[in-house]
Amino acid sequence: MQWLMDTKQEEKAGEVKENQGNYMEAINLYMKAGLPARAARLAMSREELANSPELMERIAAALFKSGLYDKAGELFERVGKEQRALEAYKKGNAFRRAVELARMSFPREVVKLEEAWGNYLYSQKQMDAAINHYIEAGCTVKAIDAAIHARQWNKAVQILEVVDDKETAQKYYRLIAQHYAQAKEYKIAEKLYVKAGHPKDAIDMYTKANMYEAAHKLTVTCMEPDEVTSLYVTQAQQLEEQGKYKEAERLYLTINEPDYAINMYKKIKQYDQMIRLVKQYHEELLDDTHIHLAKELESENQLRQAEHHYVQAKDWKAAVNMYRSNEMWDEAYRVAKQHGGPTASKQVAYLWAKSLGGDSAVKLLTKFGLLETAIDYAADNG
Repeated sequence: MQWLMDTKQEEKAGEVKENQGNYMEAINLYMKAGLPARAARLAMSREELANSPELMERIAAALFKSGLYDKAGELFERVGKEQRALEAYKKGNAFRRAVELARMSFPREVVKLEEAWGNYLYSQKQMDAAINHYIEAGCTVKAIDAAIHARQWNKAVQILEVVDDKETAQKYYRLIAQHYAQAKEYKIAEKLYVKAGHPKDAIDMYTKANMYEAAHKLTVTCMEPDEVTSLYVTQAQQLEEQGKYKEAERLYLTINEPDYAINMYKKIKQYDQMIRLVKQYHEELLDDTHIHLAKELESENQLRQAEHHYVQAKDWKAAVNMYRSNEMWDEAYRVAKQHGGPTASKQVAYLWAKSLGGDSAVKLLTKFGLLETAIDYAADNG
């Protein structure tokens, strides 16, 4: 035995003493060896030792010092040292034991302990478990935050309903609404955006989802007419920039602004779409629009397209003159014949021949079966 002590084998020495029935000496050796848990087990197993407050407190203090807080708290509680027991339980994150003790001995501490329990679980990424402890502690904002991190969206909304601070509630309503919007649960998202005081977010959501009727229904119920117009114009312009012209047109028409859509199509040179809207909303300006487009296209040397618009405006003669001025006589003749009949085509053929002169003129007129005209031309020109 002395050899064990001399070689600092206190644990082995303690075992020898325990086997010999010298329990107090065994406990002292275990304590000296830095094994308070073993000392505690032995002490608790012997009734005469377990009933010694001084011994239990000494072992509990050693357990606390060794970081064995849960066990220390149990011993402190056993000897009536509730405050030290509570401290040990808190230190060891043994919150269940701490709350049970506090309910009996320190009722005012229960709320703080529930919050601390929630904080601990939150730090351990046990968000779901933290929620109810925050609720018990009356920490609704922390409970909502934990519910969101746990993806318990419905629970978060339920907790939000009892939040008195409007600004805080609106912040979280908006955050949760964004989740439901991403999940394409649009009705729930809309309701939450409105509660958050951000109906425009819901309108944007519906617009992006091409749900224009839902967007418009919400818009007219929660915004002034001028605001509606301003919002839709802004959204439509954004759609234009993204190349979503049909969607932009739909928005412009929703607020009875067809001219915005007409100008949009003019700007991107989608003239058929432009004309479609002019015909629908400004039929009295249809011919003028065709003429305007024809002249613009002519200046850009887009002659075939210009011809189309001249003809649509019932001004085929302008198309003929356009081709004549560009010395495209075959095109001028084609348009005159197609839209003006024999007399018009004969006049164009004569002018064409005149521009050629000599035998070429006679051959051209003969080619078109205008023999009399050819003879007259020859006679007039010697």
